[in-house]
Amino acid sequence: SINPPVELPITAVGDLSFWVDKTRYVDPNLNGSVNVWYELIPSAGATGVSDSVLISVQDAASQTWPAPQIHDSTGAPVTSWSPVRPGTTQANTANFVLRDTRLRVGDSVMPFWRVAGNADQAIPPITVSVAGEAQGA
Repeated sequence: SINPPVELPITAVGDLSFWVDKTRYVDPNLNGSVNVWYELIPSAGATGVSDSVLISVQDAASQTWPAPQIHDSTGAPVTSWSPVRPGTTQANTANFVLRDTRLRVGDSVMPFWRVAGNADQAIPPITVSVAGEAQGA
């Protein structure tokens, strides 16, 4: 439980969302768990307490990153990539796409292509220009 608790006045009906101070409430609980619940104390009438939920507080850097997708010339993700477009002699494109809410504008992502013989081939870094997504050829 948070000590002292976070107290907020409620002035409207609907969803309740609020920010908690990271230094005071998040950092001391990193890589741990906390119980979260609320108590409603109206100006008149009976009080109410919600059920509690146990949540895990994790540092975003310690979370596993998702696998990237490879998109072909159609712009759609593929599970196997052909270097030649089917039915043509034209080269196909392969685009690296990584989506994660931790990606911020200005971040850099360094993809590697693993080619025959388990050799890694670096491609130029991709600078994130849209939050949550990195794309590059």
